[in-house]
Amino acid sequence: MTTIIIPARMASERMPGKPLRDIGGKPLIVWTVEAALRTGCTVVVATPDAEIATVVGATDALAFITHGNQRNGSERVAFAASMLRLEPDETVINWQCDAPAVGRDEMRDFIRDAEKHGGVRTLVAPSPPDDGTDKASVGVVYEHTPYGTVLWFERQIGAVRRWCHIGVYSAPVWAWQNYMRSGRTRAEVDADLEQLRWLAMGVRIHARLVPWVPELNTEDDMPAVVTALSA
Repeated sequence: MTTIIIPARMASERMPGKPLRDIGGKPLIVWTVEAALRTGCTVVVATPDAEIATVVGATDALAFITHGNQRNGSERVAFAASMLRLEPDETVINWQCDAPAVGRDEMRDFIRDAEKHGGVRTLVAPSPPDDGTDKASVGVVYEHTPYGTVLWFERQIGAVRRWCHIGVYSAPVWAWQNYMRSGRTRAEVDADLEQLRWLAMGVRIHARLVPWVPELNTEDDMPAVVTALSA
């Protein structure tokens, strides 16, 4: 059994109010919820904001109010999984709100891998041509095999990057709890990358290679996201 938890908050540092930004007549969070529901999984939105919960309440997803003390989306996912009393070995997917364009087939394959093999998993894509100038995108040092391993995450601007990270992760409930208990690391804080905590914990992150899709990190990303969702 797999539960998708979408962390969302209004206080996004790079794009305040992002989950409720209108794209083609629908808020971003609704686009992401609808994409998640197409996988057939239970979908939960973990948010500290009543405005987001109200919008989610009009969909087939469950809105779960967090208490606001979580320091990143992964901690909100871990907290929600704990409060929902999911079984320790159940798979929980953290699908970031700003990645609504991930394809249904890619997600179904990803979920199948997560349920069959367990562990911590994520998606990696070939970097778009301008990725080295994008201060918000996350680059990946990646062992390129069909089921390769992520060696590092980075925001190295100006470098030629072959791979970028797509904002979807999976792990069993017990691993999410370990993540929350372990506390922030210096590398995580300095780079502002919550993914680095997994590596500091000594966890192997398995990566599935998928086609690149745009994510809504900043205003500059809006045209590409609108185009992807209109396709």
